[in-house]
Amino acid sequence: MVTRQSTSRGAIAVLVLAGIATALQVGKVPVALPSLGQEMGSSLVTLGWIVAIFSLITAAFGTLFGAIARRLGLFGVGLSGLLICATSNFIGSFAPNAGFLLATRVVEGLGYLMVITSLPPLVMQFAKDDDRRSVLAIWSLFIPAGSFLAMVTSGPVLAYSTWRWLWVLVGVALLVSALSLWILRRRQSAPALAALAPPPPSSTDTRGGGLAGLWDVVRAPTRIVAGLTFGVYAAQYMAITGFIPLLLQERLGWQPVAVGTTVALVVLVNAGSNGLSAAFFRRGWASSSLILMAGSAMIGTPFFIFSPQVPPAVNLAAMVVFAAFSGFVPASLFGSLPILAPRPDMTPTVSGMLMQGSAIGQLLGPPLVAAAVGLLGGWSGAIGVLMFLTVLMLSGAWFLRARGA
Repeated sequence: MVTRQSTSRGAIAVLVLAGIATALQVGKVPVALPSLGQEMGSSLVTLGWIVAIFSLITAAFGTLFGAIARRLGLFGVGLSGLLICATSNFIGSFAPNAGFLLATRVVEGLGYLMVITSLPPLVMQFAKDDDRRSVLAIWSLFIPAGSFLAMVTSGPVLAYSTWRWLWVLVGVALLVSALSLWILRRRQSAPALAALAPPPPSSTDTRGGGLAGLWDVVRAPTRIVAGLTFGVYAAQYMAITGFIPLLLQERLGWQPVAVGTTVALVVLVNAGSNGLSAAFFRRGWASSSLILMAGSAMIGTPFFIFSPQVPPAVNLAAMVVFAAFSGFVPASLFGSLPILAPRPDMTPTVSGMLMQGSAIGQLLGPPLVAAAVGLLGGWSGAIGVLMFLTVLMLSGAWFLRARGA
């Protein structure tokens, strides 16, 4: 990995904004679901797949796509992913039925995975050694920031137009990001581009048709635990944010506008703590220490969020506390990439492994909590499951701490 004397803030801004544009595709769908259902007469199952397909693709192929990005070149894979996403959004805006739209969402998901596995290593490349953990923490806010922007943009767009124009606007944002990334690449010097190029084949990299390093990554206990820790965090986050709308409607009788505003606030607070993690890293905090601090604050929040015995104001305050502290977890795990990937060429694969763990948690968390709620006959059933997940997350952090992460 090239050693830099200074951090290129402009380049990092381009990369982070590209990640945020890519995450708009995640946040655009939930708000548009009612419009989609009315226009296309789609079943709830089909609509569910339109929402969940990104998580499914990432859960299945995250680590593999990271290894592919490593072999084909980070700039090329990232730029191709942005263009694929933009094209799929434009085509999807003309979808005649839900099946066609789902097919374009599959292609979007593949492009999304190309972007999110190739850009974190590029973020590292444009930072000096002392800043790499901090800029990776800033990178980690791309999902909550993109989701928040999609939420606040979707309402006005859908009020005056249809979901199709929302797809077009997201496609335009992706095209602008692709152009910015292309300009960034054009402005790099030849030595800098050589440093960013995929590694040449060697005698130690001949197994598995160029993907030899994949097994070296997935078999390491430290990286496995890091991926699992990301997974249990994502399971908690998706379950709580996913069920907050129902909780607010059932317990407080809130209308959709108030519910949407509250969920957007939770996402925004989560994004803010993602970015705040950079300040902790600059002060010398280890990633595992930050996760331990966050988990200690999070562990009691499910009780105050879901317990019917506490006042509504406490429910709301606990949601904000959960969002504020949980945002430190993904930032910490991305910030540990320089340690988890001791060889620079491993970084894309490890990044993909973290995203794969996150996606598995996103898929499993909400159904697991829903099953507990149904079994115990009320929202209090979620409390034990979510606290147990926090204990698992803290255990993973202690393991990473023992390994120096």
